[in-house]
Amino acid sequence: MSKKKLYLISLVITFTCAFIPSGREGVSHIFGFPAQVLNYYKIYKFRFGFEWLGFIFNFYFFYFLLQLIVKFFSKLFTIKNYNL
Repeated sequence: MSKKKLYLISLVITFTCAFIPSGREGVSHIFGFPAQVLNYYKIYKFRFGFEWLGFIFNFYFFYFLLQLIVKFFSKLFTIKNYNL
């Protein structure tokens, strides 16, 4: 699998996991898995926050995880040709 496909798949997974609720602290709602990406809270007005570092961490986390999975399955299903 090419790097472009892995980047695209990890980007889609990162966007999808950005909307998984991961916690709540008082009036703040936290979203993102494994790292926090989005948060919003209501004090006087609706406030929204985007965590760039969490987004970048999640992107590379899923990229390396997919890369390990692809390497594992490619080694698992390769046909070894032994010349006897």
